[in-house]
Amino acid sequence: MTAMPAPPPLPKPRRLAHSWLGRGWGCCVRWVFGIVVGLSSASSAFAADTSPPRVGPVVVGMTVEAAQAALPSAAWGTVVSPHTGKVIGTKAEAAWTLDEQPYEIGLRSLRYGAAVLTLRSQTQVRGVRVCRTRVLALAAYFEQFFGELRPAAGASPFKTRKTGRNAQVGEAETESEDDLFGEDSAYGWFFAQDASAAYPFGVSATAQYLPERGSCAITADVVMPAKNRPDFEVLDTKTVKPTVLPSPSMLSFSLEGLDLPKGGKTVTLNCAVVRAAGYMEDCFEGVRGSAPTPEGRAAKVRAGKMAFDPKQLDPDNDVPLRAMLAIKLLPSERRTPAELGVSHPAPPVNNPPPPPMWTPPSVKHVWAKVPTPDELTMRYPAAALRDDIEGAITATCTVRADLSLACTDITGDPPGVFEAAGKSVLALYRVAPTLKDGTLAAGATFKLRVKFVIPD
Repeated sequence: MTAMPAPPPLPKPRRLAHSWLGRGWGCCVRWVFGIVVGLSSASSAFAADTSPPRVGPVVVGMTVEAAQAALPSAAWGTVVSPHTGKVIGTKAEAAWTLDEQPYEIGLRSLRYGAAVLTLRSQTQVRGVRVCRTRVLALAAYFEQFFGELRPAAGASPFKTRKTGRNAQVGEAETESEDDLFGEDSAYGWFFAQDASAAYPFGVSATAQYLPERGSCAITADVVMPAKNRPDFEVLDTKTVKPTVLPSPSMLSFSLEGLDLPKGGKTVTLNCAVVRAAGYMEDCFEGVRGSAPTPEGRAAKVRAGKMAFDPKQLDPDNDVPLRAMLAIKLLPSERRTPAELGVSHPAPPVNNPPPPPMWTPPSVKHVWAKVPTPDELTMRYPAAALRDDIEGAITATCTVRADLSLACTDITGDPPGVFEAAGKSVLALYRVAPTLKDGTLAAGATFKLRVKFVIPD
């Protein structure tokens, strides 16, 4: 795989307001409070310290051996890749305590010199005030390294909590409807800071208090960005070939309406490859954004039914992967239903991409961005709103390299009402870089339920 500059980018989504809604596949969007807090870049004038961020004696970017030597009293264990079974990091439970909240420390080195230090904690507390105090204590602790933690311009948090000299934490009140938690009010918090030229480290933290469980869950990722990291790497398709190919029926169907020369035609597609699952997405012919040719559409249908073996894609690599795929369209691939041994037409073109070739493990992700109430209201189906219809959609989603979601198997309840709106809403979600177990989120697959409730 070689590194190359990115193709002309799609328009970047603007920062969205964040409301903490829960976890697992029971996340249900609630239209009561949806607040999001992002962070603007701090100016160097606020930087309180230029040394690398540390948690106790453990510093982001440390090797496993160095961390174990720095904190020998901790029970260090290994983090194993769910894709390859290789050891990709280390972690220690209850290795650091701040304001009576015990944290698990995790360390992982990434490609091109990047590294992540992760804090995870979930404990029982007596009320939301205790949880809030502990979140503010963590923000005040990180302020000594990052200087300024502030909500982004344009965001409207339900409340902004101040701590330390220049740290502010956004607070959101939400309602959680999920198979585990039931329906009750919950509180969420979020603070972050991007890496800058003045201070080349970043931090992102989220927290949630669930009153029915008395649970205070806090997650923080301290990131040392990569040096000279490419926008993406290119798969060598001369040596790595797809292991899943379109069926004869799909080959034939993709040619419907095409007038091909006798020798056929080759179409080259530029596709993103999901390393952990092997399938392709975001395919385009020629220049991104240009209108596809009929042959290009046929090639995209075929690409949607092709997949690589994830083991050949370096699935633990967090750098996006793309492939230049040459697809040959041949008139000889046309078949009649009788030749295919079927009495019904081939499947429609808009079939979803193939599912992963592996059974995804149960994952516990962390939301970095979720839709705002205004964004949800704008996408509520007009007919359903007029007829006072509420409902939900359920989807199977895989985390892309850019931490957005690629969702398939979108089903609505009631059917045919919310699927289109649900697809638009799902495009607004973003996942935190690491899962709760310290592994990279990119490539993780989970079920997601989004509920549509008429706003008050």
